[in-house]
Amino acid sequence: MRVLGRRTRPLVVTVCALSTVLLLAGFVAGCSSGGATGSTTTTAPTDTSTTKTSVTSMVVGDKTKEQYQAALPDLEAKAKANPNDVTALLDLAVAYYNLDRIQEAATLYEQMLKLGEDATLRNNYGNMLRDLGRTEEAKAAYRKALDEDPTLVVGYVNLSGVLAAEGKKDEAYTVLDEGIAKLGGADKTRLEKIKTALQAAK
Repeated sequence: MRVLGRRTRPLVVTVCALSTVLLLAGFVAGCSSGGATGSTTTTAPTDTSTTKTSVTSMVVGDKTKEQYQAALPDLEAKAKANPNDVTALLDLAVAYYNLDRIQEAATLYEQMLKLGEDATLRNNYGNMLRDLGRTEEAKAAYRKALDEDPTLVVGYVNLSGVLAAEGKKDEAYTVLDEGIAKLGGADKTRLEKIKTALQAAK
C-alpha cells in the first residue's frame, strides 16, 4: 500500500543529483536553498535527492533553522496527537532533519513506513540511515525503494552515490545502468550524465 504517491506533496529532499557525483569526482558542488516542489525533488526542481554527507547547503523545506526550531513545539504536538497522520509525521521529520536531529527523523520515517510502504519514503529513510553512517542499511533501503518503484530516479542516484563513495565504482555503474535501462527522457539523461562524471573522476 502506498501512503504517499510520488507526485502528491513535498517530501524530504536531497542532494543535487549530478552534484553528488561531481563532488565525488573532486568538483565543488552544492544545492541552493529553496522550497520543496516535488515528491522527491526540490530546490532545483529536477536534480535533487538528500545527502548531508556531500553538500553543505541542505534543504528539505523553505524555512530557516530558526524557523524550524520555532515551529517545533506545534509540529511535535500535531504528530503526537495524530500518530497515524503521515503528513504530520513528515512535517516533523523535515524539521528534525533541518535541525540535525537525524536519528529522530529516522525514527519518524520508520513510523511512517509501518503505516504503509512507499518508495519515496523508503528512499528518504535510506538517506537518514546514510547520514547516520549505517550505509549497509541505507543501501538496502534504496534497493527496496527501487523494487517498489523502478522509476524512482533518486533511488538510483542515492544508491550509486553510496557505492561510489565506498570505492565500488563498478557496482555504482551497474546501478546507474539499471536506471538508464528503465527510465527515459530527462531522468535517463540525468543518470547518463552522472555515470559520465563518475567515469571521469580519478
